[in-house]
Amino acid sequence: MEVSATGDIGYGFSFNASYTYLDLKTMKGDASTQGKIPSGMPANTASGWLDHTFDSGVLKGLGTGFGIRYIGSSFRGDTNATGKNKSMFLMDAAVRYRFEAVSPGLRGLQLAVNLNNLAGRNIVTCQADFCYRPLARTVIGSIRYNW
Repeated sequence: MEVSATGDIGYGFSFNASYTYLDLKTMKGDASTQGKIPSGMPANTASGWLDHTFDSGVLKGLGTGFGIRYIGSSFRGDTNATGKNKSMFLMDAAVRYRFEAVSPGLRGLQLAVNLNNLAGRNIVTCQADFCYRPLARTVIGSIRYNW
């Protein structure tokens, strides 16, 4: 089941929120995994994002956003016997600038910087008995042009 909502709050603010519930079971395969929950698949995930765009004044063209993601606990192995991964919250942020604010001839040009995993959470996650670390704090810059 998945539920999501988006909306314009006004004054340049908008939001996006979602929740997913998965009721998964292995139906075929090895007898030790039948009826079990596949590894690395959390039953519950959720996310929320708040965005603000400045449409006037000295900050016209600037946009900012902040989001939080929840990833529920999941089994480490397909037999569900090797323990569970911890649930976690991750925070993200973004800043962007639309250049049409300084010159109409630059309409469609945008510079953006996205910051993922702001807190630098480093929780080990396992799937099918193979463990890995999530992406560390990440900064991604982009230049985009829409025509």
